[in-house]
Amino acid sequence: TAYARGIEDAIINGDTSATHQDSDVTSSNDVRKVWNGMRKHALAAAKIDANDVVSVATMRKMLQAMGNYGRPGTTLAVTNSVGYWKAITQADVLTVDKYGAMASILSGEVGKILGIAPIIWSDKVREDLNESGVYDGVTTNETEIILSYQKAYAIGIKRGVSVESKKDIETDQIIMVVTGRMDVQPRYDTTTEKMVGVLYDINTGT
Repeated sequence: TAYARGIEDAIINGDTSATHQDSDVTSSNDVRKVWNGMRKHALAAAKIDANDVVSVATMRKMLQAMGNYGRPGTTLAVTNSVGYWKAITQADVLTVDKYGAMASILSGEVGKILGIAPIIWSDKVREDLNESGVYDGVTTNETEIILSYQKAYAIGIKRGVSVESKKDIETDQIIMVVTGRMDVQPRYDTTTEKMVGVLYDINTGT
């Protein structure tokens, strides 16, 4: 639903700053302004420039940069179709001689890379960023892979989803409004804790 997709977008791209990290997010009621999301919480020390190379080596650098939050078996990755296919077709997991019977050349998926699981496919991870990992409207052919400690966030729900509708007799339409009261907040101090990592500068065309 649109409600669920809005929550997903805010968790990934949320930024409550007066000037959003992405220059095309300007409306005060944009869902990407309701709370700070994973991209916003990634500290500079946990952002790794891929230089257009997605490999075990670059993903290891991202895990290592996260310190204690990059321990094997404690992280998940979020990316779009570009990042997903680049991750699972890298040489270290592609073939049977490297990854065994679950090689991505056979299965079309990867159980784990360096203990990262799951790898979540989301079209809310932008494919139109610049080489620094933000949208500027000039360079729009880069994307990223976001890594998060699995227990990094808490979701609070004050009121569940409510659906109301009414008929507009002038247009013969049914107007539906979906609302809810919730919040998503980090469980750790995001000014010092590297619970989110970002592998940015991944070209979408190669």
